[in-house]
Amino acid sequence: MSLPRFSLRNPQIVIAFAFVAVVSGCIAFVTVPRRSDPEFTLPESRIITTWPGVETERVERLVTAPIERTISQLEEVRYVYSTTTAGQSVITVRALDSVPPDELPQLWDRVRGEVRNIQGSLPRGVTTPVVDAEFGDTAVLQVAVYAQAGVGEAEGTGYSHRELRDYAELIRDRFELDPGVASAELYGVRQEEIFIEAPPDIWSSTGLSISD
Repeated sequence: MSLPRFSLRNPQIVIAFAFVAVVSGCIAFVTVPRRSDPEFTLPESRIITTWPGVETERVERLVTAPIERTISQLEEVRYVYSTTTAGQSVITVRALDSVPPDELPQLWDRVRGEVRNIQGSLPRGVTTPVVDAEFGDTAVLQVAVYAQAGVGEAEGTGYSHRELRDYAELIRDRFELDPGVASAELYGVRQEEIFIEAPPDIWSSTGLSISD
């Protein structure tokens, strides 16, 4: 018997099934959890190594290839692929889909251990490889801290750069106290510099050189 014919002969059953489907859909719509920013763990990390002033071929052969061979031997690693340019090696490590998200930090710690073990065999001049497991994180909020001259005040008056930095660090620390915040970072902060000026005769009496 075909489905259209059965539906025409048994309208009560069809209506009952339709009613159950509608009610189930409404219940699911109301009860299914929803988040505006659902948590998503990217099962990848990057190993970034620099070798300033060295051509791509040497970086690939002496830096990228040895690290790739070492990391690919880990059982939880699905695959590795790399991008090598002059003076820089970037290796992406992908974990197996079977690795639970809460076990990924332990895997990245093992990756860091393997990188530390091979670091001694890398050529001289190669910087310490950095394992970045948070490159996939995205900022959900950006806060700008700035000073603006008030009414009747001259331009440039108000808070100094040091005071703005202190306020920014205070706001960052407050954010990091929130259990729902993974990390908070500062960008665009001006670094402080100390200038010492003195007459030449005083400098000569101290016995200090420019390198000192």
